[in-house]
Amino acid sequence: MNVDKTFTSGMPAFEISIPNASDFRFGYNLDQNACNCPLAEDEHQYQFVTNWTKIKGNHSFKFGADIRYAYNLRVPSDRHRSGQLNFDNGITQGNDGSNGAGLAAFLLGDVTHFQRFVSSSFNAYETQPRRFFYAQDTWRVSKKLTFNYGLRWDLYIPESVAGKDLGGWVDTLTGEMRVAGENGVNKQGNTHTNYKHLSPRLGSHIS
Repeated sequence: MNVDKTFTSGMPAFEISIPNASDFRFGYNLDQNACNCPLAEDEHQYQFVTNWTKIKGNHSFKFGADIRYAYNLRVPSDRHRSGQLNFDNGITQGNDGSNGAGLAAFLLGDVTHFQRFVSSSFNAYETQPRRFFYAQDTWRVSKKLTFNYGLRWDLYIPESVAGKDLGGWVDTLTGEMRVAGENGVNKQGNTHTNYKHLSPRLGSHIS
């Protein structure tokens, strides 16, 4: 767990139960005032797209590529990193289950429930290249008949994490978590690219 002046700074969130009334809340957290803070998020994508056309006789050839590189970093605070403290009525109630007050528990410093969001790293980003290619031919067989055929090739490269212990994948066969850099698991979770994602296209038009 990392404790620093950025991600663990700020006022905690407090929730105090009030008998026969709405709870008294103050501080900052996602539930109380929609403050998912501190939040570090950086998402961007580099993309290169190109298309070429060559006309030869009664053929119109087209081919192109769409190459992308995605980057994602998100360090959330779904539970405030400085802590969320709840004070319930039951802490100070009598043996008969009555007369408890969350405010009394707060004044006593007797926390009913405490939670916070922690991270072992603040730079656990992931990247993924994505590559798409296509080629097609529109063949005008006659004035009334046009024939179109082509092929698309989609390559989804396995998502890669930043380094050892900075990401994991659930093994659906065992239910266990495969952690990058542990027990022979690489930064891609030991997943591989399928180079057989070929999508043929065939069509015709009669006018």
